[in-house]
Amino acid sequence: MDRYCMTLFNSIAEASRRMLRLLPFCRRFLAEDSRGTAAVEFGLLLPFMVVLLAGIADIGRSIWHHHSLQKGAQDAARYLSRVDVPLTAAQRTAAKNLMLRGDFDGSTPLHYGYWSNSVTTNLDSQTGLVTPFDNTAGTFRGPATINIITVRASVAAPAGEFPLLSLFNGGTVEYSARHQIRNIGE
Repeated sequence: MDRYCMTLFNSIAEASRRMLRLLPFCRRFLAEDSRGTAAVEFGLLLPFMVVLLAGIADIGRSIWHHHSLQKGAQDAARYLSRVDVPLTAAQRTAAKNLMLRGDFDGSTPLHYGYWSNSVTTNLDSQTGLVTPFDNTAGTFRGPATINIITVRASVAAPAGEFPLLSLFNGGTVEYSARHQIRNIGE
């Protein structure tokens, strides 16, 4: 056994000495030939660049979806600020259609397909939609009671809608929007 180990050790040592003698030749050969380095560097960086580009696209689409939800909440609040309080069910439905579809009657398609089942709003009931503000001290111009309209909406995008953002956010991307405006009435 000892003889076998010594033979193995000697052969490894001899192979190491041979490789060290070849090292200057390899170093000189590799230093002189630089063809293909740009392709190798591009190949190494390509996966990172693709992930970066996909991340930028995901973030851009995410901002676009949030902006649409915020704009819808703002439009619904503006509409409700121009109608008389208490709000009727038809007015709340029209405001919800305006927020989700961009029109009053609901004839146009939703801004985004996944909004049909996952958008929650406070437009379904009067509770939390109209908040009376006591203005008896005359802090603001207007009547003694000022009605404040608050429209809230939230939506959770499905897991596959934003793949890269879902990786960092635990699988779901949620948006919420809130807009508050004084009721003027007509």
